[in-house]
Amino acid sequence: MKIDYQLLKPDYSCSKLNALVKQWIRDTSIARNMPPNVAEQVGGKIYTFGSYRLGVHHKGADIDALCVVPRHIYRQDYFTSFFDLLKMQEEVTDLRVCNAKKIILLHALY
Repeated sequence: MKIDYQLLKPDYSCSKLNALVKQWIRDTSIARNMPPNVAEQVGGKIYTFGSYRLGVHHKGADIDALCVVPRHIYRQDYFTSFFDLLKMQEEVTDLRVCNAKKIILLHALY
């Protein structure tokens, strides 16, 4: 996953994305008949890496992020239901799936 941003509030961007991932995991888990109280406790997180993680990013740079989910969440879920959740966010200005690289490219303004 690559996130382009204008360096307005990159930490907010990452925390917002992490909250969306947790919501998506919870909703997908419940849809797979997991009890809601258990679905709240399953893992999943966004990990950043690259220049953003090293603190050497600049205005207009991207954030490289890895989405780690529990094993009952499938890769196809990422490209379908998570993609749909991202599309509903008003901050998202451009969203594309790059199947060859198995990533979602997201451009958002915060």
